[in-house]
Parts: sequence; structure tokens; C-alpha cells
Amino acid sequence: FYAKLSPGKGRGLFASRDIEEGELVHRGGLQNDVTFPSDGLAWKEYIFSLPKNYACSVMDWQWTQWTNDDAGIKLFLGLDISSLMNGSARRGKLEGTPNVLPKRKTSMNYYALRDIGKDEEILTDYDFFETKWRDVGLGVPHKPTDKRTDDEWRS
Repeated sequence: FYAKLSPGKGRGLFASRDIEEGELVHRGGLQNDVTFPSDGLAWKEYIFSLPKNYACSVMDWQWTQWTNDDAGIKLFLGLDISSLMNGSARRGKLEGTPNVLPKRKTSMNYYALRDIGKDEEILTDYDFFETKWRDVGLGVPHKPTDKRTDDEWRS
């Protein structure tokens, strides 16, 4: 695959050749995916050590995911070209169907859900993985004078 601008989405990831349904498109969890401890402290130190414009991009490349090792949910950061995979929804509105997803919610390997043509954008579903920021030490901030409940903050 290769990166280029995707209309209305910014940077995107595109197929450099035809990809067959069921083919492995991206093998994740290797040396380019960073795992942070679940207290959130190491992640915060890392983000605040970056220049502001880079930190904003890096924050878009992270996700939470359950893994096979029964260690609970973890925070991951993708530092390779796969971080440019756009979601099939934009501003909460479905604009297309994902064409790559892992086979299981504990896997980081993305497979083609259908045949993908050369130069077609590779799209995933950001909602495939459960987002549990609080469980990785990045909970919802509370203002001391704010009386809203946790559920009200999340909505």
C-alpha cells in the first residue's frame, strides 16, 4: 500500500496492487506498534515530550484493544504507515463499508473483507475495537465544580 491524500479525510492508505478477499493486508503488533502500560502515565509523558503539531497527529494513531494474553485492555500506538488507514465513517456518518478488519477483536492482523482494486482506499472500522480510555489510565477529566455524572460526560 501507499499513502496519499484522501478527499475529505486527509491522508489515507491505498492499495498498490489488487488484493484478494481474505488476504492479509497488514500484520500488526510487530515492532512498529507501541504498547503503553495501563496507568496512562507513560503515554502522557510520551505525548507531552513531542512537538505540539506532531503530538496531535500521534493522538489520532492510538486505540484500545483486548489482547490474547488475558492482561486486560491495552493502549496501542501505531507508528507505521497503517496508522493512515481511514475509517469508513466520517463525523459519525457511514460513508462507505470497511474493506479490511481483523478476524477477531484480539487480533492486530487486518484481512481484506472483499476484493480491493489497485489504487482503492483501504478503509477500516474504528468502532471495531472497544474504546475504554478510563481502563488505560486516560479517563474523562472532571472539573471539581461540575456535577455531571460519568455517563453524562461520555454522552
